Amino acid sequence: MTLFFICSWACFLIFAWLISKKFDYTKPHIGIILLFIFFGCLSVLAPTFTNTILAEKTQLSYYGMDPVTTALSMWLGPGLCEELSKMICVLLPMSLLFLLDVKIGKHGRILYAVIVAMTFSIIENLIYATWMELSDIQMIRRGCTAVPLHASMGYMHGIAINVAFSKRSIVPLLVGFFVTSILHAFYNASPQIIYMLVSSLTDLTVIKNELMLKMISWVMIPTVCFYSAFCCIHWLRINELSEEIE
Repeated sequence: MTLFFICSWACFLIFAWLISKKFDYTKPHIGIILLFIFFGCLSVLAPTFTNTILAEKTQLSYYGMDPVTTALSMWLGPGLCEELSKMICVLLPMSLLFLLDVKIGKHGRILYAVIVAMTFSIIENLIYATWMELSDIQMIRRGCTAVPLHASMGYMHGIAINVAFSKRSIVPLLVGFFVTSILHAFYNASPQIIYMLVSSLTDLTVIKNELMLKMISWVMIPTVCFYSAFCCIHWLRINELSEEIE
């Protein structure tokens, strides 16, 4: 239970904040929430397979010394594969609900997309905590960075779905997918690329770990804060009773 809490505390805070700022006139159905949590669990399967293939069967490396291959790896793996899987696992249950004539407002579509993304992040955290044996402090740090990142990407998926629903076009879905894949890859790759550039000019035999921690603070935290701020502002502007895209 303690492990689950450490891996999921940020998700519960984000969910509580989203609910508290909307749903004054409508309420999310617990059955629908559980449906999207289930699909959020499924969204982990494909990226786990593809990330393993990229890391073990190709020349690409997430932590190599070539900035180009590192950036490409982060885009193909955490970027394209993870965001595609999460978006598909939002669209499938949402399409099912549409066929069943279940009405979901634009704020609901965003909330359910975020739920899928946060479920993904909880399972990812559990994998990191058990398989990679990250410490409790490291997992708490992930709650402040990786979890808001996934939630923000899910939120942007929700925006793309809303626009696609309004325009009756698949183009916004493609745009939303590629935008989130690039934003996700930038978040993951930028500290490593900066670290490699600095290490080529400096002797890091002593200060390697300290410098890497600073890179994470300098790049990852401001990046995820920017993504989160955009989503928070957009959420506060949504009119719960309107279907117009703002």
